[in-house]
Amino acid sequence: PGRGKQPALLQSDGSSALWNDYVQRCKAIKGVTECCVFDIDQQRSLAHSGTQRMADRLAAKGAMLHAAMSDSATVLGLGPANPDAAITLDKHYLLLRPIPGRPRVALHMVIDRSHGNIGLTRAQLHQIDQALLGDAH
Repeated sequence: PGRGKQPALLQSDGSSALWNDYVQRCKAIKGVTECCVFDIDQQRSLAHSGTQRMADRLAAKGAMLHAAMSDSATVLGLGPANPDAAITLDKHYLLLRPIPGRPRVALHMVIDRSHGNIGLTRAQLHQIDQALLGDAH
C-alpha cells in the first residue's frame, strides 16, 4: 500500500511461474553461473537462478547498463534503443538482453568463459524465447 501500482508482470497473473521456468532453462545452458530476469524501471528481480544477493545486484547493475547504453544511443543520435550487449571480462561474459515482447523486462546473465560460448548461448536463448514466449518474439 502507498507504493503505487505494480507493473503487470509483478502481479499474480502466472508470470512468476513463467519467469521461474525461463531462468531455470537459462541456468541449464552450459557455462551459465547466474541469471536474472528483471524489471528495468524498478531494478527488481522477477526471477533468478543463484543467490538472492546476486539477483539483486544483477537487476540493479543490469538496469544501470541498460540506462547507460540507451543514453549513449540517444546522445550519439542513434534514436531510441533497447540494448542487447555482451561484455567480455577476463574469466566471464556478462550478457544483457531484452525479453522479446516484454517491454521494460530484461535478462542479465553471467557466463563462465572457460565453459560457455556466447554465440551458442545466444542461439539457445532464442530457442527458449520461442518455446516460452511464442509469438511475442
